Amino acid sequence: MARDPERAARWWAFLAEHNLEALGGSIRSGIASGRIEPGAGENLLAYLRRGLGALHTYLRLREAGHSPQMAPRGSGAIEHAVDLVVARRFKRQGMRAWSREGADNLLALRTLAMDPQAWRAWWGDAAW
Repeated sequence: MARDPERAARWWAFLAEHNLEALGGSIRSGIASGRIEPGAGENLLAYLRRGLGALHTYLRLREAGHSPQMAPRGSGAIEHAVDLVVARRFKRQGMRAWSREGADNLLALRTLAMDPQAWRAWWGDAAW
């Protein structure tokens, strides 16, 4: 598909307005006219449907004046947090035999420990 700035602007407006029906219609029109490969068009629409919530969160944060770092577009920050909280803990020497239940319990505690207010709310007076 050739680059089309006007179409890109229309599609962006459809996304910003939560108008996936109009976006889908535009993509299907491009497929019918041969401007968009059928598989690519349907894959794009499916991808946008899955990520629409994150896209709207990003747009709201940016409109509120937050920096791009506070409105991340990718999953890198989340993947790094998972690595810190989960993967490194379970990949230590001798840590290969965790049961699913044991791992879930430990992760719940590690998640609580990362938020002092949640930790105190969970443990109450026993926390101190």
